[in-house]
Amino acid sequence: MKFEGKFKVVKVEPMPDYPSIKALHMVDDSGREIYLEYPEEVLNVKISEGDQVYLCIDHQKDEKYRENWDVYMWGRIYYKDGSRTRISIGGLILEVKGCELGEVGDKVYVGLRVRER
Repeated sequence: MKFEGKFKVVKVEPMPDYPSIKALHMVDDSGREIYLEYPEEVLNVKISEGDQVYLCIDHQKDEKYRENWDVYMWGRIYYKDGSRTRISIGGLILEVKGCELGEVGDKVYVGLRVRER
C-alpha cells in the first residue's frame, strides 16, 4: 500500500487547547482531503495556507528519509470508515478522505515535503 500526492494547504487553524499544534486542511486536484494535527514549533518546518505539500503514506520505511523528506514520521491506522482513514502519529491525528488505506492496526510511514507556493 502506498498513497501519495501533491496537496494544497487550504486552511491552517490554531488548536486552542494545544497552542503549539496547528490543524492543517489540504486537498488535491482529485478531491482527496487531508487533515493533519501538525506540531510546527517542534518540527521547525513551516507550513502555511497556499503551500504545496507532497505527502506519502507507505507501509515501507524510506531508508533515505533524511534526504527525501522535510518531515518523516510513523503512526498506526486506528480507524476506517469507507473512504475515510485515521492514523495516530504519536497521539496526533492524520485523517485521509477519498481513498482506501490499509487496515486498522497497520504501521505506516508518513513523509511530507514542502514546496514553494
